[in-house]
Amino acid sequence: MIAFFPYNWWWFLAVFLIVLINAGSVKRAGAEGEDVTLEMLSSLPDSYTVLNQVLVPNKASRTGHTEIDFLVIGPNGIFVIEVKNNNGRIVGSEEEREWVAHKVGRKGTPYTAPMKNPIKQLKNQIWALRNFSNERGHRAWIEGLIFFSNPKSSIELKAAPSLPIIQHFGLTNYILMHKSKQAPSSFSGIIQHLVAIDKISNT
Repeated sequence: MIAFFPYNWWWFLAVFLIVLINAGSVKRAGAEGEDVTLEMLSSLPDSYTVLNQVLVPNKASRTGHTEIDFLVIGPNGIFVIEVKNNNGRIVGSEEEREWVAHKVGRKGTPYTAPMKNPIKQLKNQIWALRNFSNERGHRAWIEGLIFFSNPKSSIELKAAPSLPIIQHFGLTNYILMHKSKQAPSSFSGIIQHLVAIDKISNT
């Protein structure tokens, strides 16, 4: 069997490699952002439990679960944290499906890159976790927040967001100073359920 390739096959190969490299760069940037965030959250008192990359069962999701970057459980509530490590000037609104990051290339050429709307992502995560908690009899107020870990980023929103957005610093202070809208109770049950699910997903 003879395979035929278009005369400009090299162009398709170049595009494929660029997409592959960019995807790898995004994953590395995301991992770096989570490392920075984890280092910050590790300074919280022992009364707080920090979980990273939590898989919450979600029947409405195509994969059957929703992933949460960080889940912090403490005496003043449950915090769902969506981490973004994008750089550049980020512009968007709460209603838009995607936001736009305005960046400058290595040679000084400006360009734009789309990114998922983190507010919509975070709301989906809160919804999934609330359903998971309610089904297991755990009643607690869930506070969601977005953390932009990259100091080379600036956020420009067209209107005030309904969820808090923290840039670069102040993440742990926000958690420690937060006053829950619902009286805290024992969170050991939900922690045990989430840890058990995490063990199953990794087997």
